[in-house]
Amino acid sequence: LPLPYLVLNIGAGFIFSIALLFLYSAIKRKDVAGVAPAVGAMTAIFTLVLSFIFLKSTFSTLNLLAFGLLVAGTLMVSNLRIDSHDARTRLFKELFSAFIASVLFAMFYVAIKMSYNAFGFLDPFFWTRMGMLLGAIFILVFLNKDKVIFSAFRQSGNSLKFGFVATKILAGSAFLLIAVAAYLGDVA
Repeated sequence: LPLPYLVLNIGAGFIFSIALLFLYSAIKRKDVAGVAPAVGAMTAIFTLVLSFIFLKSTFSTLNLLAFGLLVAGTLMVSNLRIDSHDARTRLFKELFSAFIASVLFAMFYVAIKMSYNAFGFLDPFFWTRMGMLLGAIFILVFLNKDKVIFSAFRQSGNSLKFGFVATKILAGSAFLLIAVAAYLGDVA
């Protein structure tokens, strides 16, 4: 890849790793059943906006209506209740990390789509994975998360270790399928 796209892809992969860090931070504060759909909905909205700006994407009215219904349904599934001013304030604080994760995920998706449009699938896919590796090293070394991660893994039982490995295989497969979908279609 030319140097600007190489930097874009490695940077996008790095951003994805940092987005995961913010996502896990949000899940730590609030339950995953509420955070994951909220992040999914917000990521979709930010991806749509960024794809309008950077990819010059266009959508029909029917597509935008369908998009709006999917996002609204996803937010309803999130089961995040706001029934008072205190609840709004608390929810905002709890979901600030989810908001940041959503923006970073959207940036990642738009960046890889730009690269896929210019260079096909394999090179951008490989270099974003290298950026993710650099992001993981950054998190382990500079944010001192290695001790927490490795001690928790050592202290867990064999069934949890098997579950951990199995979910990593599923997550890798899901990431590959999302990457192929982003390559083949509109990222939003």
